[in-house]
Amino acid sequence: MKKICLLLLILLFNGCKEREITIPLPYEGDKMVVYAILSPSEIVKVLVSKTYPPTGKEIYTEGINNAEVLLYENTILIEKLTYTANGIYISASNFKPKAGFSYSLKINSPTLPSITTNEEVIPDLPVVESYQFDEKMESGLNKGKPAKKFFLTLKDKNPGSDFFSVSLFAVRGVRKAQLTAFAIEQASGTDSPCFFLYSNQQVIMSDICFQGSIYYFKRGYELDPIFLKRNLGGEDIDKVEGQIRTLSKSYYEYSRTYYTAFELEQAFSPPYPRYSNIKGGYGIFAAYNETVLELSPD
Repeated sequence: MKKICLLLLILLFNGCKEREITIPLPYEGDKMVVYAILSPSEIVKVLVSKTYPPTGKEIYTEGINNAEVLLYENTILIEKLTYTANGIYISASNFKPKAGFSYSLKINSPTLPSITTNEEVIPDLPVVESYQFDEKMESGLNKGKPAKKFFLTLKDKNPGSDFFSVSLFAVRGVRKAQLTAFAIEQASGTDSPCFFLYSNQQVIMSDICFQGSIYYFKRGYELDPIFLKRNLGGEDIDKVEGQIRTLSKSYYEYSRTYYTAFELEQAFSPPYPRYSNIKGGYGIFAAYNETVLELSPD
């Protein structure tokens, strides 16, 4: 019996040796990766980084610091953005985009292929007809946790295809935490063709269900004291902010293709490409416009 156990231990240790993977992994070479979401409420900021080979042999760097980032408004060059740190380039003139105007980027690098973007039009503000946030309820996610109902009436004034999003944030002093949304009616479930949940908190909608008409938004939002204390430093909050946005199609598509596998699921999940609209590279160049509603937490 002892000899058998000894033999099993020898086989176990000899069978666990690390082996180098010899399968060639596809890689098309280093390319720039860009992330830029424009809004009339924000100074233009662009994050520039790069792709990495799948071998894991290259040391990660915090963004590209020697790029030339050119911003165009209605095809006219208006500014060369200034590098700050960690691959972030900003407008030195504190420029903010304007609704109805189109913007694009061209980015050059001494070591990587240049990239360009399509023109992205800043959408108009969302039309909020009415809203209500005063009816308390039990959370539909965690039994016994407090929550409130949020009713919102949106009007779609454009004949074309429009995209919207709704997020609620608890605010305490200078700290802010996004509240988790949940359905309060079966028709508002996550399988609705009208919308989807982005990271389980931001509700993103297409006007497919209310084009040229009215949309009645109904969701519950959890106000869990444990969550508030952990994220805001206390259970008492000053207010709840409703962030209502109109989105460009690129913003909508980028959010729609978001997917994250967790833990062991990563090993068995097939490749899931994220939407990209960067020519010559990867990433996203999109736009939104927003109205912020101040809601009572009581």
